[in-house]
Amino acid sequence: MYQAAGIPAPADRSPRPAPGTPMGFKVELRQNGDITLSFKCPHPPRTGEAIYRVERRLTLPRAVKHWSLTTLREKLIKIGAKVVRHAR
Repeated sequence: MYQAAGIPAPADRSPRPAPGTPMGFKVELRQNGDITLSFKCPHPPRTGEAIYRVERRLTLPRAVKHWSLTTLREKLIKIGAKVVRHAR
């Protein structure tokens, strides 16, 4: 088709690099129980935009059902998340 039109065929696309790794997590626990999660993620050139999926369970596993909000905050801090504020 390109030959018939007298134009060169397009070059093969090079594969896109993998998106960056999220870091600098911040968690905000609001008065009404909502949690706001934010993070930074530097992307390599030519990756474009990336969509991240954040899932939430409606029920807690048995191992954490007894946790208070303070315990949850402490566990988040332990894994490197920065808690902006929490409900009392």
